[in-house]
Amino acid sequence: MKVSEYIPGTDITVQLRTELNAGRDVKIPAGHFYISESIIVEGYSGTLMGAGKDASIIEAAQGFKGTEEPMFSPGEEVTNMFAFYWSTGDVTCENLTLLVTGNSPAEAHNNPFLGDLTTIDNAIVVVGIHEESETGITVTLNNLKIKGEDSNHPMSRKGKNLVYPLIVTGLQGAPKPISTVIKNCEIENSGSDSIAYWAVFGGTGLIKDNDIKNCYSGIRTFSLTDPLTILGELTLRDNMFTKLTRPDRAIRNLNTWSSCCLKNNTQDGVLMTDDCQ
Repeated sequence: MKVSEYIPGTDITVQLRTELNAGRDVKIPAGHFYISESIIVEGYSGTLMGAGKDASIIEAAQGFKGTEEPMFSPGEEVTNMFAFYWSTGDVTCENLTLLVTGNSPAEAHNNPFLGDLTTIDNAIVVVGIHEESETGITVTLNNLKIKGEDSNHPMSRKGKNLVYPLIVTGLQGAPKPISTVIKNCEIENSGSDSIAYWAVFGGTGLIKDNDIKNCYSGIRTFSLTDPLTILGELTLRDNMFTKLTRPDRAIRNLNTWSSCCLKNNTQDGVLMTDDCQ
């Protein structure tokens, strides 16, 4: 994999968007970089990686601009640092820090789900599968640090400048399984679920060894109960939750999985109840 020639301290939005939309594997070198607009990538299959979780840092620039996205109506915007839509094959993001700073890091925008915000709404979101994918895809999010900050701005979300750090969802696109591996991630200061995995057409989820702290809530997952839908399998293990605003929402498993295993997760240093079905 070629290391991209990005210059530390600069805005790399255009170059990074161009490389990803060309379908290239991208490696960010060590350094601190900025992006100033949502990077939307359609039909991707490949890897976005850094030189190490604490070595390659991408920060949302102040005054971050959202974009009108393919699945929303005109006038509705979401501020995504990275959004991968309708991927044609496996997607991997690893060995990076994504940083959100400031009381109101983004321009005011109308989020279709949450209303008017000045937050970064999503750090990384992977949505749906392209019809060209024959068997479904696997999304791997590994060794990432996603860090927001407290905010007292009236258009923040639950007192945070970052809403959703990581989302993997099969809600859009072809009716094929989307599987995920989310591991070794550090997530701090989010105003909603820190990790969301919504498997709609089957798929296997492994969410393990993640450190989630000072967030509104923890991990939220679901698999549909429609009898015509193949239910997914889920394992949540060795995750650590610290000082959640809603400790009762450390783990939320909604609807039905064909099998589900919760094991060795801890909250504020206390071992949570194991539940393997």
